Amino acid sequence: MQTHIYECVKITLDFIVMMMISRYIFLIPRIPNPNQKHIKPQFLFNAGTYLVSLLTCLLFGLLPATIVLGVSIGLYCFLTSTGKRKRYLRIMLLFPIVGICYGLLLPLETLPVIVLHLSETAEELYSLGLYVLLGLILMGFVIFGRDWIKNFRKEMHYRKLELWEQ
Repeated sequence: MQTHIYECVKITLDFIVMMMISRYIFLIPRIPNPNQKHIKPQFLFNAGTYLVSLLTCLLFGLLPATIVLGVSIGLYCFLTSTGKRKRYLRIMLLFPIVGICYGLLLPLETLPVIVLHLSETAEELYSLGLYVLLGLILMGFVIFGRDWIKNFRKEMHYRKLELWEQ
């Protein structure tokens, strides 16, 4: 049971970090909403991706859930592409997004475990505590960084696509 909780927290944090990297580092826009009425496609995509990844984690384990999460990030890159010519090449943004995410998270998780020679239960408790702490930091960014996010969204409207992005 403790392993499932640890894996679910890991998938949750991976999902949040990957979506933030894609949005704020690679400037991938939101999923367009053609009718602008009741349906919010960005919320539906995020909720669906998270639930499918979480169910995959609970039923099959961490590795298949990570694969589902990676495929969904590739689908997100494809759906938000504005140009028609290189739409399929946009899926390749999956690799730097996942690489940055795991390049930031894996050293924080593995280096102290290797250096301190922690047991398996101590390793899971350390990882769970680390993910809860990072989750709280991300929530603090969302709550206290609203002014920065508002300014960022205002500036996104003036962003012009380069030739390679079209």
